[in-house]
Amino acid sequence: ADITPDTIIIPTSTTPIYDLDLDKDGVYDFTFESTLSRTQCRSTGGSGFTAYIEVKPADNSFNEILNVVYAASIDTFPAALDTVNQIGAASGEWSSASSQLLRYKYFCTGGISDPSIEYGDWPDNIDKYLGLKLVKGNQVFYGWVRLNVQVGIGYSLMLKDYAYNGSPNEFILAGQEE
Repeated sequence: ADITPDTIIIPTSTTPIYDLDLDKDGVYDFTFESTLSRTQCRSTGGSGFTAYIEVKPADNSFNEILNVVYAASIDTFPAALDTVNQIGAASGEWSSASSQLLRYKYFCTGGISDPSIEYGDWPDNIDKYLGLKLVKGNQVFYGWVRLNVQVGIGYSLMLKDYAYNGSPNEFILAGQEE
C-alpha cells in the first residue's frame, strides 16, 4: 500500500513516531521512531548529540523484524534489503527485540578526542526494504516496508509504501505488491 503522501518522521517534530498497520486491520503492528538528544561528550565533557532511528514490534505482539548479524560481533541490526530479496522463514535472523536500531550516531561538537560513532545497516538517502514478520494467532505472514533514512545532525526517516503476503507462511519479495 502506498503511504500518501510519503511520511517523514524527524526527531524535532511533535510526532517523531509512526505506527504501521501492516495488514490494515485497525491494530498497529510496528512502530518507527526518530530521536535526537543532547549528551555530554565522553572525553572532553563538552556538548554532543545522540541520534537514532529505531523500529520495534507492537507491544504485546509476537511480530519480528529481519536482522543482519555482523560477523565481527554479536550485534544484530535490521537488514536493509534490495528489491526482490526474499522475505520469509528462511531469510535469516528474525528478532522480536523491543528496540532495534536502523541507524545510530553519537557525535561531539568540540574536540578531536571524542570520535563520532555510527552504526546500522541502513545507507544514507537510498530506498531499501525492511523485512517484517506478522504473527496473528497461530498464523505467520511476511511483509516489507520501503524506507529512506536521511543522515544529518539528527536522522529523518521517510516511509514510502508497504505490503504483505496474505497467504500464511508464504514468502514475499521485497517490493512485491500484495
